[in-house]
Amino acid sequence: MVVDLTTTNILLGIMAVVSLIEGLALVAAGIMGMRMYRQVTEQIQAVEQRHLVPLTNHVLPLLDDAKKLTTQASPVIDEAKVVMQSVQRMAERVEHSLSRIDNSVQGTIDTAEHAVDRVQVGARKTAGTLVGVVRGVRTAIETFLTDQPNGAGSRYAPPTPDMPRRPATSSPQTPPRSHVVYPDGPPYPGNNVPPSGRTS
Repeated sequence: MVVDLTTTNILLGIMAVVSLIEGLALVAAGIMGMRMYRQVTEQIQAVEQRHLVPLTNHVLPLLDDAKKLTTQASPVIDEAKVVMQSVQRMAERVEHSLSRIDNSVQGTIDTAEHAVDRVQVGARKTAGTLVGVVRGVRTAIETFLTDQPNGAGSRYAPPTPDMPRRPATSSPQTPPRSHVVYPDGPPYPGNNVPPSGRTS
């Protein structure tokens, strides 16, 4: 019996042709990828040459200067840290001193207020005592002047507008007394005539 392989051969030929086409497509794709890669690389190199290289040339000196400034600024930064610590310590000391001064001033004010209160109380007591003494002396003087006989108090009292003024009169002259000794007794007062018509 003879087997017909025509259909199988046709299918195998078709598969071989398809595989060949796939291989050619892969080779073409690889070639195109290589070309695209070269083009992209050339463009990147062109961009680097046009933009990145000048920018790098400008940036690198700046970075070097920044490094130098950082190196030079390190001691200054350390000194600044030391100064800040010193300032902080001084601020704490000043705050402590201010609190002590505030407490001292408050204590002094309280002591002064207490002393002023004591002085005011003492002054009031002294003033009350002086007023009492003055009133007592005044009352004693008024009582003394009022109790004088024959209106002695009125003689020393100052005249008031309601009191009538006396006319100024001269006091009567008293005749001189005689130094003659009378055996029957002294003569009548006011004259030198002996009683009963007796003469010395």
